[in-house]
Amino acid sequence: GTRDFTGFIAKRDVDAIDQAFDGSLEKAIKGKTITLTGKIKLFHDKPEIAITSADQIKVEGQKKPNAKDNGSTAQRKKIDPVAEPGDRD
Repeated sequence: GTRDFTGFIAKRDVDAIDQAFDGSLEKAIKGKTITLTGKIKLFHDKPEIAITSADQIKVEGQKKPNAKDNGSTAQRKKIDPVAEPGDRD
């Protein structure tokens, strides 16, 4: 079966990622299916992908900002993002 995971964006990366999505990542992905690219790691026994750049996020049916394929495994999930980004750095 499938297992849920979190896509985490550190505070230091939020502004750059928002800019790549016309000022608001939340608006760009809310209610949409996205693909996150990166390594899945455990944080407090829960799987997450650390998102450090916009090219790790692809909104299905749209081109990635700064598109490049780094060959990492992608996972797909329809998400409804939380309003506030995480406070971890």
